[in-house]
Amino acid sequence: MSFYSEYLKNFYTRHSELQIASFQTQMMALETDGFSGGHLFASSMKHLGYDTEFAVVDCIPAQCAWMAEYCSMTGSPSRSEIIKAQVDKICPDILFISDPVALNPQVLRRCNWKPRLVIAWRAAPTPNGSDWSDVDLMISSHAGCRKQALSFGAKAVQEFRPGFPNFVSKALLGVGKVFDVVFTGQVGEYHHKRIDTIKRLAGITRLQKEQGLSLFLLNPSGIALGIAEAYARPAVWGMDMFKALKQGRIVVNSHVDMALGESQNMRLYEATGVGSFLLTEYSPQLSEVFEPGVEIETYASVDEMEDKITYYLDHPDKRERIAQKGQERCLKDHGVEVRAKQLDAIIKEYL
Repeated sequence: MSFYSEYLKNFYTRHSELQIASFQTQMMALETDGFSGGHLFASSMKHLGYDTEFAVVDCIPAQCAWMAEYCSMTGSPSRSEIIKAQVDKICPDILFISDPVALNPQVLRRCNWKPRLVIAWRAAPTPNGSDWSDVDLMISSHAGCRKQALSFGAKAVQEFRPGFPNFVSKALLGVGKVFDVVFTGQVGEYHHKRIDTIKRLAGITRLQKEQGLSLFLLNPSGIALGIAEAYARPAVWGMDMFKALKQGRIVVNSHVDMALGESQNMRLYEATGVGSFLLTEYSPQLSEVFEPGVEIETYASVDEMEDKITYYLDHPDKRERIAQKGQERCLKDHGVEVRAKQLDAIIKEYL
């Protein structure tokens, strides 16, 4: 695994006692916080008969704890040296890499142990010239990423979607609605369409009031957002992000530019999973995961987005009925446990 550095800094600031905790204690705490929960399959795979271990390769306190407990490395080893030591110590038959950019698969060439199957996941922009020839199977929810993976040398590709960690919905049962509209996410060089959407949200007169619009934004480049700056709040992650989504009467979703009309990001499951009404961009394949108008709502333009925000704020019964149906569908068909079974089937096919 690889986690955002901003999230890890925030997490260990809030839980400073974990910096000296055991490796397994730190991993359990991170898993419980729900960050990247749609990609954490270790616990669910155990229920299917797998003996699993997972590590966050860029989590320095946890990796330091692992070295102290499991190997005798001295000095200041690099990330790749620690990863090599972990692979050679754990000797996995199956290695699942959730971020083949942070964990360069080429490190496996230096390992003494060779996994029988190397699976990697990617559904985000990837540097040109990446070498994934050490990856047996690249799975992704994005067709463009699967095509790109083959050009980078991956031996095979297959469609696979992230899931929703079902325990989150139970943990947030007591959280009520606070804001009319919520958006959570990052803005940067890959989010021009998203930035336009955020600015349009901030221009909706009805939302220009206290607790009308809340934008929980990670803006590392300090991109100017105009009027939207007035509604920007600090970025949230893990359970804090799920809580923010739960507090929105309407959650607006806007994909990264590279999505090119494919509806496949994590927010689809995170918003519906906590029981909030999701308003997301229309795409033809969206009906494969949720039924528009019944379990979620869609917009094909910012004008339609504004019209539907107005309509569903004025019709709370319809809004909450859709939100309930969306949550039922998410928990039934898109939970991490369901995805783990699908991943198990893929593993058996490729082993």
